Amino acid sequence: MSERNVLTLGDVLTSPTRPGRDVHLFLPADRPWALSAPALVVDLDDGDEEPENVERRTGFRYVLPLSTVGQITANARRQLRTPTAGELLRAFLFYYNCDAFIDVTRGAG
Repeated sequence: MSERNVLTLGDVLTSPTRPGRDVHLFLPADRPWALSAPALVVDLDDGDEEPENVERRTGFRYVLPLSTVGQITANARRQLRTPTAGELLRAFLFYYNCDAFIDVTRGAG
């Protein structure tokens, strides 16, 4: 397993990346998810490690594949053109909590 730098959730949401096939986002298990929350991006394709092992070793919680995070931010950008970091966070949290993309025209979230 190879870990990338620990970033912030804001960095992950505002900097679109082209993740590898098996790159995943982990966030703190013991604090609220805000733009300033540390975010661990892990490529599980480099080894046989499972998300549960990363959680146990780091104290971070598995959240979503990074490709899904990219879809969430792309959806927000299609609707808002130039969303703020706060709007991207709102879209991310809405998806995580509701398993659905936010529709800003309906005031969802």
